[in-house]
Amino acid sequence: MDDISQQFKSWMDSENISSEAVGKDFGVGVQTIRNWRSAGIPKRRVEFVRLKIFEFSAQKRELAEQTLVLELTNEQFDQWNQAALAEGLIIRDWAIKGLDELAKQERLLDLGEKSSIKYQLPKSKSSVLNDASDVVVRNLQNRSSAFVSV
Repeated sequence: MDDISQQFKSWMDSENISSEAVGKDFGVGVQTIRNWRSAGIPKRRVEFVRLKIFEFSAQKRELAEQTLVLELTNEQFDQWNQAALAEGLIIRDWAIKGLDELAKQERLLDLGEKSSIKYQLPKSKSSVLNDASDVVVRNLQNRSSAFVSV
């Protein structure tokens, strides 16, 4: 198997991407993807596959750059979640609302600049997220980690 075919197979495995998902994204059938994995990628499709892998990696990096990670205790998470629900919001939207308000107070949004300022949010206006499509919450040694794409 040539290098690009092995890279393609390794990429799918490491990213845990199904043949169905790759086929849909590449505009080919599932059987075509399975054939490429087992017999190799035809020479006429090599550049196309390289481009698609590159695009995927670029999108993944872009999403990673837009990820906010907050670590808090279970009690903090529960408190923030209850506060969000009391306002009729899911915790992700509540977090974004609170961060936007702080940024406006500091005029960061109006300046359109990236800031390296780190805020410690007041307990009454803190934020995290709880939406299954955007959030993974894990308990790690009695700590909660919340991940959100904004």
